[in-house]
Amino acid sequence: MAESMQWVEDAGNRTVTGTLEHTKKRSVAMLNAARSVRRHRIKKFYLDNHDYPYPDCHFNEEAEDEVLKAIRDHELRGDFARCAEDRESRERAEAHAESQAMFDIMDTV
Repeated sequence: MAESMQWVEDAGNRTVTGTLEHTKKRSVAMLNAARSVRRHRIKKFYLDNHDYPYPDCHFNEEAEDEVLKAIRDHELRGDFARCAEDRESRERAEAHAESQAMFDIMDTV
């Protein structure tokens, strides 16, 4: 959220729709980055362990998207940052867990 607000201030676009559009684009970019990291890891595993160059045509994008979205949802439900595909996803999951803990404290007060 802080990054989105900074984007709004830097761009001079102070509308809610502009921020939502930016957030949506950023979310798609993060999903693509996680997909890229995951594919690289799978290709490296097959090449190192089976001496097989795993081609992109063997990946099923719909199944991949389901997996990545499930991992993201799993991360956001608690202290599951260790499941993150990349550094930015891990940081986002950790920040979410911290904010959720703060909401729990505020709820008890």
